[in-house]
Amino acid sequence: MNSRIIFVDGISGAGKGTQIPFIERYLQGKGYDVLTVREPSSFLDGISREYKRREDRSGMVATLLFAADRLHQYEHTIVPFLADHPQGIVLSDRSKLSSVVYQAEQGVPVEDIVHINRFYPDADLSLLLLCEPDIAIARIDRRGERSVDEELVKIRRLKQRYEALARNTGQRIVRSDGDPEAIQAQLRSHLNTFLGVPQEKVVFLDKDGTLVDNSGYPGIIPTDAIYYEHTVNGLRALQEGGYKLILISSQPWVARGRMTADEVEATFQSVTRKYADVGITIEGYKFCPHHRVEGGCRCKKPNTLLLEQIADTMDVDIANSFFVGDMGIDIDCGRNFGLRTVLVETSSAADRELGSEPTHRCADVNAAAEWILSKA
Repeated sequence: MNSRIIFVDGISGAGKGTQIPFIERYLQGKGYDVLTVREPSSFLDGISREYKRREDRSGMVATLLFAADRLHQYEHTIVPFLADHPQGIVLSDRSKLSSVVYQAEQGVPVEDIVHINRFYPDADLSLLLLCEPDIAIARIDRRGERSVDEELVKIRRLKQRYEALARNTGQRIVRSDGDPEAIQAQLRSHLNTFLGVPQEKVVFLDKDGTLVDNSGYPGIIPTDAIYYEHTVNGLRALQEGGYKLILISSQPWVARGRMTADEVEATFQSVTRKYADVGITIEGYKFCPHHRVEGGCRCKKPNTLLLEQIADTMDVDIANSFFVGDMGIDIDCGRNFGLRTVLVETSSAADRELGSEPTHRCADVNAAAEWILSKA
């Protein structure tokens, strides 16, 4: 750690205010003293708010007001705290990076914003909470009246600006579309990286249509007929590259009465044994037995409960882990957990119900492994 500062930014409705207390507790649990600061601080907050209400406001004046407030807070609050607390970490709710997004939105050149804020050190970790704009708006409406900065069109534009900024600055994007537990699993992983906690690289894999032949679906229930020629070399390469392999699957046959839970379990064990016979270790598997139409199910993809359960048993390096599947729900599930995703075209189900674009598309698991290893 150099600056011992963590930036926490995000669009309105992404859950930043809810998750900052979680970050505080997590760091405190690791033995660190935590100071959380918010921008603007009380020093110029009233002036900044009043200025934002003016119809004739200038983006440059807003930039200068925020920078002046930031300088005061840094010199009079942050520097003394870090000097007095050798195990101290500062959480900044908003940061100089948010100025790059919001003031640039008002026409201020980015290079001017960066120059004006040059006194403020870079953060050791910069977390960016993002969700889909319609989800953000729904959350904002539940909590009360929207501000002028919380209209759908503007939130869409700000999200795009933040994503572009992340690509150029190394900000860690935290996907906050899903459950709080999924958001916290991502935060925990990024914080562990920051703290130097060892973590596992994982490739989460769908089973049916990705590893197992489902060409007879829906008349024939997929069992353990592995796509050997499409998967074995790739999975072996991933294993040799240090990745743990874990299966995440939806098995609605139980709810439909076409298989028992024990029969599903036996199928997974058979698949695991077949891979073990060729030197590939499947570290674990989780499946959802519920019907797609059952309400309240948090484990059926694209929901992330099964991945959360894995993250509760091992420290998953989310920034360096992946989800591979043949359907849109696989891609959405991985994305909701902050993973990079690969859509394989092994089965006729590829592209079905594709909600979000995968990070990568390819023919099969072998090709997916080649691409994943190229990103290591």
